[in-house]
Amino acid sequence: MTRNPAYRMGTVVANTSLHGFLSIWKPNGMTSFDVVKRLRRASGVKRVGHGGTLDPAAEGVLPILFGQATRLSSRIEELAKGYAAEILLGTVTDTLDMDGTVLETKTTDDVTDDAVREIIPEFIGEIQQVPPMYSALKHQGQRLYEIARRGEEVEREPRTVMVYGVEVESLDLPRIRLSVACGRGMYVRSLAADIGERLGCGGVLDGLQRVRVGPFNEHNSLGLEEAEEALAGGDAAAALAPLESVFPGWPAVQVRSGFTGRVRSGMDLAAASGDWVSVSGESDDVFCPGPEAGTAVALAPDGSLLALLKRTSSGRWHPHTVFGG
Repeated sequence: MTRNPAYRMGTVVANTSLHGFLSIWKPNGMTSFDVVKRLRRASGVKRVGHGGTLDPAAEGVLPILFGQATRLSSRIEELAKGYAAEILLGTVTDTLDMDGTVLETKTTDDVTDDAVREIIPEFIGEIQQVPPMYSALKHQGQRLYEIARRGEEVEREPRTVMVYGVEVESLDLPRIRLSVACGRGMYVRSLAADIGERLGCGGVLDGLQRVRVGPFNEHNSLGLEEAEEALAGGDAAAALAPLESVFPGWPAVQVRSGFTGRVRSGMDLAAASGDWVSVSGESDDVFCPGPEAGTAVALAPDGSLLALLKRTSSGRWHPHTVFGG
């Protein structure tokens, strides 16, 4: 195999030519940062990040960001997530999953299939959710899980989170298998506990797969070793999804040849201009929410992402984040 230029005499030198996203199917037992370290080594790219932590006990889709894609981490956070979750009713733990210490067990004899199906719609839409103590959120400068590991608990304010849909895939009480589509900041562990509490018997998460993050899903994700092989090959760039792939349906202006330098310099585009042609955007994909009013993307003549744009009060497009060059 032709090796990546980042490999030289058994060592890795900086690779500054790779920019884009690679969707990984993270295995159980690894942290998200473990995956980043291995792919940084395989690619030789210095700037590598991930698109949302996936717990070590969980497996599933983990977008990896290379080069300039790391500047789009906030966009990845905005994308909806899809999960396959298994809930065990009748058990309560301190971590809200089966990795924690069991605090209480209750009978589930009075819980019926109909009762489960009846309460599920209560957890769809904008709901209030208290973040778990075992989470990476901060309280007075400390991670909540650090406080929890000392045996302490602090009050957490409920947060509004979006749940686009919850479907019951199977019922074999006391186990429930769910398919969940949700927005940023929603904890499936907390959802499991809240469902158990609503049913009066408690509940914990006993299995989790993240099957989708925006356009990245279980079908277009690579295994870790497969990804390392692809990145070490001679055409590593072909394995990456381009920067513009996380903006499906966004309105765009395609900048004509000769004017890209102006955009990269931060110069506004006039509302009516020969510098660009307008490309309308439409998407009904709930996993890739559209732009806020007055935002768009600028594409280079070859269709690659050139800049993120905001509409000014004068009607001009201002490039507030530029790429390439």
